[in-house]
Order: sequence, then C-alpha cells, then structure tokens
Amino acid sequence: MNCLVSLRILLFGVLVKLVSTRSTPVADFPAKILLIDVDNTLYNERNHGIEQQIVQNIHRFCQERLGMTVSQADELHAKYGSTVEGLRQTLWNNLPSWKREEQLRDFYDFVYGNIQKDSLLVSSRETSSSNTGYTHNSDLQEQKRQERLRQLFKVSPFPLHLASNSPLHHIADVVQRMGLCDVFDRPSLTPDSPRPNEGRTKTTEFPTKRQASTFFAPLLSSVDTKKHQLVLLDDSPAALAAASPHMKGVLINNSPGADQGVSLDTALAQEFGWLDPEYTFSDIDYLRAKNEVDFASLNREAWRHVGKELRGMIATTAAPCRLAIVDLGAGLLSMLRLVVFGHDDMPSLKDMLDAPVTMDYYAYEPNELIWTESKSVLQSLGFELVEESSLNDKKRAVLTYSHQNDETRVTVHLRCCDYRDDERSVEICPQLIVGCCFADLMDPRELPASLLKCFLSQRRQDNVSDCCVAYFPITFRGITQLLPSQPFEASSRSGRTIPSDTTVFSHYADVLKYHHGHNLDTQLLDTSMKEYGADRVFQGRSNWLIDPRQHDFLWQTMLYFFGSVAPVGLEKSGMWDFKGWISRTRENKPQIYVANLDLVYRIPFSGKWQLKSSAEALAGFSKDNRSNLYEEIQFTAPGQVTSQKKKLPKLCGEQVRIESIASLISTGTELKIFQGCFNDAALDLNIKGMDDTKMAYPLAYGYCLVGRVAECGPDVQDAEAILGKTVFAFAPHASQAIVDYSVLQLVPDDIDPYDAIFMPSVETAVSLIHEAHPRLGETVGVFGQGLIGLFVTFLLSEYGQNIISGRFGTVSTFDLMPDRLALSALVGASQALAPDRARDAGPFDVSIEVSGNPRALQSAIDCTRDGGRIIIGSWYGNAEIALCLGIDFHRSHKELKASQVSFIPQGMQMTWTKDRRFQLTWDLVRKIRPSRLLTKCLKLSNCQEAYALLSEGKEIAIAFKYS
Repeated sequence: MNCLVSLRILLFGVLVKLVSTRSTPVADFPAKILLIDVDNTLYNERNHGIEQQIVQNIHRFCQERLGMTVSQADELHAKYGSTVEGLRQTLWNNLPSWKREEQLRDFYDFVYGNIQKDSLLVSSRETSSSNTGYTHNSDLQEQKRQERLRQLFKVSPFPLHLASNSPLHHIADVVQRMGLCDVFDRPSLTPDSPRPNEGRTKTTEFPTKRQASTFFAPLLSSVDTKKHQLVLLDDSPAALAAASPHMKGVLINNSPGADQGVSLDTALAQEFGWLDPEYTFSDIDYLRAKNEVDFASLNREAWRHVGKELRGMIATTAAPCRLAIVDLGAGLLSMLRLVVFGHDDMPSLKDMLDAPVTMDYYAYEPNELIWTESKSVLQSLGFELVEESSLNDKKRAVLTYSHQNDETRVTVHLRCCDYRDDERSVEICPQLIVGCCFADLMDPRELPASLLKCFLSQRRQDNVSDCCVAYFPITFRGITQLLPSQPFEASSRSGRTIPSDTTVFSHYADVLKYHHGHNLDTQLLDTSMKEYGADRVFQGRSNWLIDPRQHDFLWQTMLYFFGSVAPVGLEKSGMWDFKGWISRTRENKPQIYVANLDLVYRIPFSGKWQLKSSAEALAGFSKDNRSNLYEEIQFTAPGQVTSQKKKLPKLCGEQVRIESIASLISTGTELKIFQGCFNDAALDLNIKGMDDTKMAYPLAYGYCLVGRVAECGPDVQDAEAILGKTVFAFAPHASQAIVDYSVLQLVPDDIDPYDAIFMPSVETAVSLIHEAHPRLGETVGVFGQGLIGLFVTFLLSEYGQNIISGRFGTVSTFDLMPDRLALSALVGASQALAPDRARDAGPFDVSIEVSGNPRALQSAIDCTRDGGRIIIGSWYGNAEIALCLGIDFHRSHKELKASQVSFIPQGMQMTWTKDRRFQLTWDLVRKIRPSRLLTKCLKLSNCQEAYALLSEGKEIAIAFKYS
C-alpha cells in the first residue's frame, strides 16, 4: 500500500516530515514579508549539485590562497554558519577595511566564478514519459517541484524577497534558470547588495546572515516590524538562530524522509494559511490510520468473490493447495493480515477455500522506511526470519510463518523494490494479485500490460489454473465530499468568495488527474483490462467515511492533502479564498467522504484468453441456438416483482426478435410501479406497443433494453442488413424481446451496450434542459440527483453553465444521499448540498425538480428568484400533493412548467423532431459514457433484490445482464 504514500501523500514528489521550526513565538501579524534563501532552499541540492560545487571551490580557495586544510575550513563553517563569516571574524578581522574588502571580493569571485547551473533548466534534463505515479522518475519529479514552486510564488499573498549569503550575480543566474524572473522582481538581500550608510550606499562590508542587523538593514529600515512579520525560510539553522531577534525562522529541508525541517513548498503553504504548521506528518502513522479505515470500508462481497474465484481454480487440485500471491504495494502488510488471519466478518483466504493451503506471499514495497517497519510488523504477527538476501542492490527479507493449526503455511518474500524492477517476477506465476489503493495511481494501459509482462507471461505445469485473480480494493474514483457539505460564501476577510466544498474537491480531482497522472475513471481501467484479455468479475463500493472524532490523525492528514493540492489553481483564478475555506472546514470539522471501488478481475496467463471448455465451444458454433422459452419480469403487487419463463410467440409482419444483452431499471416510473404509486393509465402514449397497455398488476414493464437482432418477421424489408446488429428497444426487461421493427434504433458501433441502455435517461435530461432553456450566467438549481438529475447536472455544467463564479453560471444540486451528491460533484455540480441548504445556495433563476419528492418541488418554488422558472420533471404517482402557494408566490410571477420526454415542447416543434433529439442523445451518450454510474449488474432472477435496493436508495443504477 505504499503507493498511496508515494502518490497521495507525496503529490508533489517529495517525502518529507513536517516539523515547523520557529526561532521565537510570534504574534498573529496582519501582513507578512517572506525572505527565501537560495542555495539548497529554492532548489533541491541533491538533484543539481550546485552547492557541492560551491563547497569544493571554498575548499580550494582556503587551500590555495590561505594554506588551510579542508577540515579547518569546515570547522569555520560549523562555528560561524558560513566559511566566509569565519574568515571575516578570524583571519581578516584586524585587516584594514580596504584590505578586508579586497579579500572578500577575491573570495566571492573565486568561489562563484565558474559554478555550473544549467541543470536547473528544465529543458536540459532528460525525462521519462513512463511516470506512472507509483515510482516517480526523479527528473520529472524535480520538474513538478519547480512548477509547483513557481505557481506558489505567483499566488503568494505576501511580498517575496530572496535572502542569500551568495553574491547577487549567482542568485540572478539561479533565478533565471529556474524561470522565476517575473516572480522575484523585488530587491534581493545578498552580501554585495547596496546598503544605506549616512546618506550614501556602501557595499564594502559584505555582511552575511550571521550579521543579521547589517544584512537585513535595507528591509528593516523600510518596514514597520510591528505591522509586518518577517519570515526567513532557510536551510541553515545558524542563519535562523542569528536572525531570531528580528523575525520568525522556518527551517527548510527538501530531502526525502528528513527528521527536521519542511520542504519549501510545504513551508509556503503553511505561511499562506493553507496548512496547519502544528500538524506533523508521519507516513507510518498515516498508513496505520488509513488501514483502519480501509478495513471498515472494504466491500465484503468483493472479498467473497475473490474466494469464489480461487475455489474454482483449486477444485481439481490435490490437497494441500499451493498458492502464490503478489502484493503490488504492500505498505504495512494489511492485505497479508486479511489473507492469512481475516478481519472481523471477513474470513481468511484459507477459511474461504475450506482446504489446507500453502502460500507464498510476495510483498513489494519500494519505500525503504515502510519496508523496514514491515519487518517489525511481520515479527509482531509471529513470522520468523529465515533468510535475508539481496535483490537489485536492495535488501530483501524472506520470512516464514507457520499457522497454528498446521494446515496453513505462509512464506513471505518481502522485497524492497517496485515489482516492475524485479527480474525474477516471471517465476512467480501467481493465482492472486492484490493492490490496495493502487489501481488509480497507474496509467490504465500500463497496469494490465505490466502484470502480464511481470507475472503472467508464462505458465508452469504445476500452476492450478490458466488465469489469475486480480483484487484492487480501495480504488479511488476521484470523488471527495464533506458531510455536511457547505455552499459558496462571501468572505469578510478577503472580499472574495469562499468556494463551495464541491468546487474545491472538483479542482482537487483535476490536479490529481491532469498534473499527477492519476486515473480516476475506472471505466478506462475496465476497457484496458478487457483489451488484455481480462474480465471484471465484480465491482462494489468501498467508500471511506473519515470522522474527526474517531480518526483525528487521518482527518488532519486529508486536510494536509487538500491544502497541498487544491489551493494554487483556486487562488490563481483571483475569485476564491482558499484560506477561508480551510478555516471554515477546520472550524466545522465535517466528516470526509471519499468514493472508492473494490474491483475483482480474472486475468488469463499469456496466450490463454481464448481457451474455453469443449461444451462452451460447441455451443458457440451451434447452428440453431434459439430457445422456445424466454425470461421476463412481472410486477405482481406493490413491492413484489418476479421473473417468469414464457413461451416465445411466432414472429409475424414486421416484428423482430432481440436476444437481450442488458437492460436498465428506470428509477422513476419503474420504481413507482414497484411501489404501487400509480393510477390506471396507458404505459406510454408515444411508444408503439405500450400505448394500449394499462398500468395494472400483473405488469411487464421496462423501456431501456439493448440486444442483438436474432430473427426477423416475414415483412421486414432489410432483414439481412440488421441481423446480428446491436439495437435499442423500448421494451420490458426480458432475456428475449419481440418488438416492431419501426421502433428499433441501431446502436452506433462505437457505443457499448452498457452505455446504450442509458439512452432514454439522457434523452429525458436533454428534454428538461430544452424546457428550462437556461441563459448565459443564470444560476440553476437541480433538485434530485438520481440518474435523470445527474445527467441534467452533467449537461448543464458541460454545455454553457458552471463557467463563471460562485455568483453567476452555477449549477447547485440537492439530494439526501451522500453517494448521489458525490456523483453530482463528479459530473460537474458547482455545489452539491443537502436539501436543507437550498435557501443558502439560492435564489436560482431556474430550478429543475427531478427527485420525485413533493417536498423538493416546494423547495424549488421557494428557492427560485421572482420571475424565474420551475421545470417539473418528476412524476409523483398517485400521491396527493400539498403546495404552499400564498401571496408571495402569487406576486412572484414564477413559472411552473411540467415536462415529459415523450413529446417535443410546443415552442420547439419547428426546429426539433424526435429523430433529431435521438441523434443528439446518442452523441451525448458517446461523450458521457454513462455506464460508469452503474453500481450493480444482476441477473433477471435477482429482480426483487434489484428493485428493493433502488427503492431503499442503496444503489445509484442497476442493470440486468443477460449474456
């Protein structure tokens, strides 16, 4: 699990511990002036070697000009904070001023005359394009660090000055090569900077920071230190100690794993008020806290599917079974604990297999600090060290543990490296690959390709199966939400707007995706896995809920992540007050909701993806695979639905028979039928085949079915052209459907069937927006974030709305369910809130009600601006609706308009037709890829479960799968 440490913690490529070093307690000043050291502060010395050149030249100067040894020069540095200061106060102290000036000039010319600084130029450094986010390329990491600093400097709310013991020409070269000339345009403080002295300038003293009153004199003489806090950010403890009477000091240490000091970007964020300087990050403590939340969040059904798949593999294997398991990012071995010991209601792997097993557990952990701690974890679990050997110049501990009942023996191979760097990985041939908090950190094509190359490229004869199970729990979806979520708010401090929680986390996800290479779209991973022959066995939610009262350290760490990632772009816009947002969040202490998925895949070994059993192969080549029976759902009573076998009628006229692939449950009309909330009426007056069918039990219903044309009636003119084609039909949920040819729609070849089943929902959203007709800059409130509401939100935010600020062009969404609000944020809402915050978020120019709840309609009316429009997309069934339409409403000139997708609105009928709207809808389906909203795919026989889950609000979208 170190991948989470390597990426989500180190979002800017730097592993540091956060310890703020202050020289003296400082009051809260209304303004600050930041003084930034240059060498090994502005840049990271270990990546450039510039300060090393300076030290070498100092040694040469002392040896060649002064006859001193290296150790003597270093002693001066240790005692006086810099070698030149030591020379001034010892060897040159009693010289005449002109002679001392001559010596100092000679020193600076000698030491800084030939320093090579071109490594600071980004274009001069070779970079790798294969940075997956799991193991950073060091050059690319430095590029990101420099860009991060550049953006931080540009949004600094405080004046910035450079303060260096190096001469002015040296820091000018550094600044130019780092591309910071437009940032540091204020006077720099250096030994050779001009200084006021009795009405004239004087440069002969060449003071260093050890002589603080003289060195900082130009600034101190022009700044009221009672109103401005001077902050020195420096890598030298001696310089900070000398400056303490005048200013606050912050120790900078850009080295990974530093015990003291903070990285420069972290220090700046702390001074800007984005990060808490009292917070101390520990990657070990973070992993422990995270593992606790992981185990509470893991999808139990996903783990059972892992056991089911492995049971199928070993069914024909003689006991005891031997399993090879690979952990791609082992962290503190939480997955090993689950595999070997289980956790609470999650059984161990041995218990799920119900057979004696011998396990070889290969744990890859590139982070040496975590790897070392993992050895202690193993010892605490009772593992004994058997062997310690080397692998790629890294240590590898191999430990063995025997389970108490002697039926399970586990050998752990703990390897301190990236799995892709292990040349012996091809010998493992695992049955199970696990990667907790892992899959979202890699390029979706790189992940399956690397697994195939490293572990699945060959199959030994003793392997128990032709395929391997890949288990990726806690895969981040890019959705973060605060509960309760807060809206936009005017900032009294800055005059700007405190962004909504939704806006902050939308930007947070964008930075992860576009600047750090995270893949937050599991559909892309599914597509890539399929390209490499894998099948997704299961997908289930594993959302984090971080409560500050129970998980204080993890909660504080998450705020550190947000403060490290989100502020720069928000502040850069000039509209948002991030400091106000972080202060509000710390004060309110909301729960943090993070949307994750647990994914289970079946991946074949190389060359095995086409293998099928003989029976399957024969069935696939059968000339007549038609069955005379088909399965169809029946609503039989309120809250009751079942599937029934029926006999296929003979085709006639222009009918066609469709073999179903998938169908989507409508969360509007279908749930009303399931709940019994409907009047006796025609199913749909505008769909052939439904116009003469009444809503009455027993009833077969559904209108989102996709399948392949298997047979055509005698009067179908172009039967040969459509046979085998994937089509959409407004037809009930059934394994086969007979429909009229005229109502079919061909599904475009580049649209997946599981996306195509959403076509009616997307068309309904289009219809609602056409009715609402939002104008540029108008604010829109969408009440209800079920499927229709989510698509309305997406289309509004994607096409014309949500483009200006917190006051104009916003899309505010409301729902009772956190999962829906989280998805609403994902698809583009400006603020996704609980319904009780609607008044705070409004008033709206346009409100769209699609919740199916009459109380939401009242809220939409109340929160719409006078003269505004309320579009009613909900069908409330047979419920009696009571609305408050008193004198305020009477005087408001608000417009209430019912909208239903079956017809084109009257004012648009000259320009729009149903066919034209269908064509637009298919284009939008292609763009939206709505199958990513599916939370379950069930068989038709599980229809009661499906409708009950949707009725209780436990799922977002459920599809029936038929093949």
